[in-house]
Amino acid sequence: MQLPDNAVVGRSTSDALGWDPPCPPPGDAAHRYEIRLYAMAEPIGLAPGLPGNEAIALIEAAAIDVARLGFTYAAEG
Repeated sequence: MQLPDNAVVGRSTSDALGWDPPCPPPGDAAHRYEIRLYAMAEPIGLAPGLPGNEAIALIEAAAIDVARLGFTYAAEG
């Protein structure tokens, strides 16, 4: 996937570079997920490779609005 100019890729909670899709272990009950889209008034200068929890804290502090989408997902098996 081609990233837009000036895009920054951070680390997921599993320490992978980029986004990890939802993947509960097989046999687990369904997991609840929430996707958030933040509106920013201007770029906030996130550093590449920044851990997800640090990036989220900076984004939430600077956001002017947020949209949320929740869903439940269970792996097959």
